[in-house]
Amino acid sequence: MILIGAVILPAALLSASPQAQPCGYDRAQHKITGGQATPDAQMSAKPAWFASGEVRLGGVTYTKFGAPMQMSPFETDAFQAVDEKGGVPVFMMVVDGERDDSVVYAMVSSAECSFQRFGKP
Repeated sequence: MILIGAVILPAALLSASPQAQPCGYDRAQHKITGGQATPDAQMSAKPAWFASGEVRLGGVTYTKFGAPMQMSPFETDAFQAVDEKGGVPVFMMVVDGERDDSVVYAMVSSAECSFQRFGKP
């Protein structure tokens, strides 16, 4: 377990997965899915907010930290999209029915199911 902000996450969620598996984004359900990649929901063009290292959600500015992390689609089961910035969905984890707003995740590559983390100050 690793402590991020006030939330303890399993170490598996923070380490790279050994094999890249594609994950897609289902806009209707606001969830990550396995199988087919959805390149239209990733940061191919590097939107300005990503290049700046910050994303603003609900009046809170989150700052990029760490390198993008690769996950398996099953590891993203707790992710729920809370907003879209420049066509890129931004996710929070849902823990016991509550959104954990200490860290948000943006999809960097759908083909590799990799995400960039942004944390609260």
